[in-house]
Amino acid sequence: MEGILSIEISLMGTDASAAMMDASVSWWPEGMNEPFYISEAIGPDLEIAIDSLSLKDEGSTITGSFTAELCRKDSFFAETDRGNCLPVEGRFDTALKKTE
Repeated sequence: MEGILSIEISLMGTDASAAMMDASVSWWPEGMNEPFYISEAIGPDLEIAIDSLSLKDEGSTITGSFTAELCRKDSFFAETDRGNCLPVEGRFDTALKKTE
């Protein structure tokens, strides 16, 4: 698979006012085994806003937006190349699935 965008967030709470504990946005333009771009910490390079969050046994959803500066990494263990970064922004509206 190519062109994968991943938004990961950890929340403490059950609605849109939940405190965001951790977050990252990553983009894998050539697939998971190639260099990728990532923003690894909430701060000036990563902002995520949650507009709605519904955590139900059936039909959980989340909507919101993000703005980030994603910087290149050649691999998981490589240093982040702060000289090769991309500004990105977008919206999300997705169903959530409970992990087993």
